[in-house]
Amino acid sequence: MAVVCPRPNFFFIFYSEDADTYWVVPSLQLVKEANRNKGGKDGNGRNKGKYTIKLANFSKTKQRAVPRPRFRRYENNFDLLRSALNGGKRRT
Repeated sequence: MAVVCPRPNFFFIFYSEDADTYWVVPSLQLVKEANRNKGGKDGNGRNKGKYTIKLANFSKTKQRAVPRPRFRRYENNFDLLRSALNGGKRRT
């Protein structure tokens, strides 16, 4: 995915139907957590400079996608959006 200008209060919302999970990730965190593509063997691939992030793994034993524990803080965390709308103040 292309992240043109990561900045505060800019969020990405991902959804996995198989894992039945949403991830709400701030753009500044996304560029830290994701891998940046280098462009393949020749260095000129079409995804060069774009980001890749894997939020869930396929479990052979469970036969479904399972969210990765590393990204648990973003799972269904719509409070991040509410907090951004309230100027960074959390609701109690």
